[in-house]
Amino acid sequence: FGSSMPGWSELAVLGLVVASQVLWSRFYEPLAGDAVGSKLKYFVEGCQSVLTFAGLSHLIPKQTIVFHEFHNSKCDGDPALSWSLEDGGSCQEVEVNGLVLWGKVSCESLASGYAHVCSEHCASCQELPVVPAGQCGMSLAGFTAASWTCS
Repeated sequence: FGSSMPGWSELAVLGLVVASQVLWSRFYEPLAGDAVGSKLKYFVEGCQSVLTFAGLSHLIPKQTIVFHEFHNSKCDGDPALSWSLEDGGSCQEVEVNGLVLWGKVSCESLASGYAHVCSEHCASCQELPVVPAGQCGMSLAGFTAASWTCS
């Protein structure tokens, strides 16, 4: 008690969360789609909720949102540019190809079909629809098309 070092039980729960996330994202989701993937995702989210409730949310691994920008409308071939953001949904500024973008973007909001694109310092935001992960859609960075993934 009073120590900033995590105890064995906290480390065990963290290990379970990390292992579950890796299994879900690398094996079950691509192979099983909604059948097994959604059940394992529910389990991982439950573990994350336990860590958050216990005041240990800093132990939850952060996901990264990766955007791939293309010069063609079908997202064929190698992307012209790839860039990333840390998941979280807080106000973020990013410079992409000389263009400064502000927004509140998270893996959860993207998976729900939207992103918040904002004015400077997120003073005001607009909800824009996005395509599902891995599909080709509109680019916010001035390219012909783009896709996104969370990992």
